[in-house]
Amino acid sequence: MAAAMRRPQDRDSPLSPHTEKQDRHITMSSPNPLSQQRLNDEPLLRPREVAELFGVRTTTIARWAREGRLAPVFTPGGHRRYHPADIRKILHSEASNDHEVLVEDAVRLYEQGWSIRQVADRFECSYGAMRRLLMSQVRLRNRGGQMVDGPGL
Repeated sequence: MAAAMRRPQDRDSPLSPHTEKQDRHITMSSPNPLSQQRLNDEPLLRPREVAELFGVRTTTIARWAREGRLAPVFTPGGHRRYHPADIRKILHSEASNDHEVLVEDAVRLYEQGWSIRQVADRFECSYGAMRRLLMSQVRLRNRGGQMVDGPGL
């Protein structure tokens, strides 16, 4: 009954459990605390949101953070958050790498004897787009299989 009848000044006493809980949160340190968040930044992303952007599970995001591939910011409770600008930068670099791989794969298939139409169908794009892409990378064959003179390399 005495605990239920606490006076307001008891809450501020050094032995109060509320003070201990607050002190525990204040003294907790993390490598990159939330208090050092850059000013005027967008709201931080949660691991679930980052996982959706990358198309992976949240456990993968946690592993990438441990490995140093992602730079998390820690909340006072120890939860990871991520700067949207950092995530966009990583997504952009991966997208450009994906494009390079797509071009290399298309050229490889064409050089193995696939027709432009077959390569275009394989990569789900139009014939004209694939023809322009291949023309910028290799010399194209005519319908008889001989090389065509043109702006290719």
